[in-house]
Amino acid sequence: MSAPDLLASGAALVVLGLLVVRTPLGVAALLAFYPFIHEVPRSPVPGLNAQTVLVGVGMLMTLVRTGVRFPPAPVTAPVVAFVLVILMGFCVAEAGFRGFDPDFDTWERIKAVKSRVFTTLVFCMSYWWARDPLERRRILESLSVGLLFCSAFALVGHGLSGSEDRAAGLFGNPNYLGDLLGVFLIVPLYLVRSDRLGPLARSFHAVVYALGFATLLLSLSRGAWLAAFAGHCVWLVYERRQLAVLALVALVLATTLAYPLVPRMVRNRVESTFAQSQRRYHIEGLESFAVESSAGTRLVLYRIGYDVWLASPLWGHGLDTFPYLVATHGARYGMLAGKTSHSLPLKLLVETGLIGIAGFVWTGVVLLWLGRRLARLDVEDFKLGPLLLAVSAGAGVANVFHNDFLLSAISSAYFWAVLGSSAACCYAAEPEPAPESAALAAAALA
Repeated sequence: MSAPDLLASGAALVVLGLLVVRTPLGVAALLAFYPFIHEVPRSPVPGLNAQTVLVGVGMLMTLVRTGVRFPPAPVTAPVVAFVLVILMGFCVAEAGFRGFDPDFDTWERIKAVKSRVFTTLVFCMSYWWARDPLERRRILESLSVGLLFCSAFALVGHGLSGSEDRAAGLFGNPNYLGDLLGVFLIVPLYLVRSDRLGPLARSFHAVVYALGFATLLLSLSRGAWLAAFAGHCVWLVYERRQLAVLALVALVLATTLAYPLVPRMVRNRVESTFAQSQRRYHIEGLESFAVESSAGTRLVLYRIGYDVWLASPLWGHGLDTFPYLVATHGARYGMLAGKTSHSLPLKLLVETGLIGIAGFVWTGVVLLWLGRRLARLDVEDFKLGPLLLAVSAGAGVANVFHNDFLLSAISSAYFWAVLGSSAACCYAAEPEPAPESAALAAAALA
């Protein structure tokens, strides 16, 4: 094994030991370690990797020490619905689709399903260990440490991608890195504003925020930039509305009068959005058009996706069928090769139909309800409500342009951690009834 492999393996063993000995601290350590979880060499046993072992042990120890209980139904139901939608998509594909590549067989598809639903266990762990304010802050600080690792590895030049030298960091994909930072940079900003942390801790998280912001720019991910702007606007509306107005004014100035002062690499990336390419597509109702490759691809994918969705509108065509369906339906629009959806809503619509979209909308409604409810509660960490709303807004925007929530384990794990911590804070304000009280209430109803 190489030196990085040995370091990642050693750190994974430390996290494993903490999960067994001191589970709350181990959960926080696991979240901080998550950016490196795929750097640990895979075991010879198929499907048994570092994520499976660490998350599995963490969940097992949580159940042993807190009891076999589910978080409250209002927040658990959409998480369960997400898992069921993924399983439904897998079953639909297995029952009716025969176009998968030979190397993407049933076993490989099962492993893909497992990796996508396994991070939901982070929600359960975060909920049960974040009912104490100290543990909530520890979980959020661990996310900030994880963002620091991601930014540091990208800024030192690890994993540059493409001719533009876009920062990709540990992911090898600049869009994954950009989305992670664009969505979760609100976490260190939240910690900087926390009165419960000392000056040294707040200074640390301020450095994390500054480095993350610089890395976000270097990722040159336009979708991530929009996600960061959306999340910050939501946060500032609750934190200080005057600053939200100033942010909008700054955006207007940056795109008009002050545009020449914007860094050259950012201007080049923005201007490339409106530059025409040699690749040409055809859409009914429009003449043949030529736009920037990435933007043109997305437009055509939505048009193809609509045609494909009409063939199976209720439950879709099955999980991971989108690239193969595009390859067979895209010729009339000038797209001759398979492409990923580049959009989570589009992927869900085509692969899981209206059922999948309904689950997506349901989750959004629950996030809005929980965030607004928490923001109005008279509790110590009521600002977790705006944090949840800001993270949700950023994640929603980012996944309109990408679908990394289903492809990047760290993005989904961090999202479930924020949701679990927010739900724990909200429901901790309403103490659970004692067993005797619950029995008396049941007897009265009977």
